[in-house]
Amino acid sequence: MKQGTCAISLWGTAFLLSLLVLIGGCVATMGVPVADPAVPDLYTFKIGYGRGATWEQADAAAKKAIEKFKLEHGYKTYQIVNKKQTVFPVWYISYVVQFSR
Repeated sequence: MKQGTCAISLWGTAFLLSLLVLIGGCVATMGVPVADPAVPDLYTFKIGYGRGATWEQADAAAKKAIEKFKLEHGYKTYQIVNKKQTVFPVWYISYVVQFSR
């Protein structure tokens, strides 16, 4: 590595993002949507949030990420089929979304 440059690993980036979300009371999309190999067009989106953030803010961030994914992948509609909150080790909400063309 050249002097004066900085490289942060993927894990380091995820840790810093998680720390900012927890401290700042904000929301952020965590990683890329994960496809369910057993069910076509079913994806899980994770939205991280901090203590000061509201469910409405997390839902708005999820809707924005889901709408963007829908447009980029040629889907016409979607339905959130499950929503689950996790608070350890990082606070996030998983949105399981079924898309259709």
